[in-house]
Amino acid sequence: MPGRGQSPFSSVIKCRAAVAWEAGKPLSLEEVEVAPPKAHEVRIKVIISIFNCIHYILGD
Repeated sequence: MPGRGQSPFSSVIKCRAAVAWEAGKPLSLEEVEVAPPKAHEVRIKVIISIFNCIHYILGD
């Protein structure tokens, strides 16, 4: 959590992510650290997403 007067967009954040370590294997739900955005980058908050990638499932 950012300190007083510090923007939440200028600090490292922790979040949960579905990580693909190997094609064709189950995703691993892990806590990851995300660095603050650099020049010409932005940080967005994803509210919902739909995963439908046949290439990952088939291991292509």
